[in-house]
Amino acid sequence: MYESYAYWAGIEARSGYGKVKRDVAAFDPASPREYLSPIVDACQKNFQIIISNGPATDNSSSLAKAQALLTGIQNNSAPTQINIPAPDDGMENNWADEYARYMSSGDCNPNIAGTQRVVTYVIEVNPGTNKSDRAMTALMNSTATSGKGRYFAVSAGADGTDGTQIAAALQSIFTEIQAVNSVFASRCTAAIRSAATMPVAAIASIPSMRACRTAST
Repeated sequence: MYESYAYWAGIEARSGYGKVKRDVAAFDPASPREYLSPIVDACQKNFQIIISNGPATDNSSSLAKAQALLTGIQNNSAPTQINIPAPDDGMENNWADEYARYMSSGDCNPNIAGTQRVVTYVIEVNPGTNKSDRAMTALMNSTATSGKGRYFAVSAGADGTDGTQIAAALQSIFTEIQAVNSVFASRCTAAIRSAATMPVAAIASIPSMRACRTAST
C-alpha cells in the first residue's frame, strides 16, 4: 500500500521503478524514479480499487518497513493498529487497512491545495475458507471499511478465468463513483469489458474531476 500512496503523492517509487510490468506512463519523464501523481486539481475526487486473489505473504521485515513508512507519512506519528476481531485476526499486523485509513482522511498530495484524500474499494477474488483465507478476507474488509469504500467478494471460477463477477463488481464501483462525480470518464466502460479476461491481484487508481463550487456574495 505504500507504493499506492507514493503514486498518489507523486514521490519516488520504492518497488515499482524498473519492473517489467510497470506502467511507464505512471512515472515522471523528467524524473523517471518518481511517480507522476494523478492528483492535479484541488477539487477532484480520488478512488483506488484493490483486486486481491489470495492471502498476503509479507514477512516480519516487510511489515516492520511498512509500519515505519506509514509513520513517516503521518509526520512521524506512529499509526494506531486497527483491531480485527478474533478468530480471523491472523493478519491484523498487516498495515494495509491502516494505510487505507490514512489515505481516506489524510493528505495524499501535499503539493496540491487542500487535503487530497483517496477512497479505497476492495474486490476479493475467490475468497477461501481456511484460516489464512479467512484472515485475508477480514483484512480486506477492514481495508475497504477504513478506506471509506466497499468490499466485494467475487468468484472467478475454479481456474480463475471467469471475470463475469469481477466485471459486475467494477460496474457497481464505477456507478457509485459516478453518483458523486458529475464528470466521470466514460472509458470505464472499456475497463469493465476487459475484466472478463483480466489477471487479478492489482491496484487500480481512478482520479476523477469535479468542478469546484465557490460561494457567491
